[in-house]
Amino acid sequence: MKDEVTALRVIGQTGQEYIIMATKKGSIQLYQAVSGALISEIESAHYLAINDLAVHEDLVVTGGKDTKTRVWILGDLLCHSRNPCRHYHEFGEAQMEIT
Repeated sequence: MKDEVTALRVIGQTGQEYIIMATKKGSIQLYQAVSGALISEIESAHYLAINDLAVHEDLVVTGGKDTKTRVWILGDLLCHSRNPCRHYHEFGEAQMEIT
């Protein structure tokens, strides 16, 4: 891990847990909880710090200092790092950073 973690969540079912982290540099990282192996990383999920991270069923929502709120599909985050993941939806820019 090369960056300061700003938010994290544990997701999945018993035996298949993952840790999803958001960072100050705007990346999302997905790790397998038991082994600690990095599954995928989206280095430019936001262009500034991600301040908040929420998970609901198969959706991951990130909000950042860049005033953007982005929705990701969890299954897409399980892709390999050489296949770039893209956000599913982006809400318009807020007046101030998302906290």
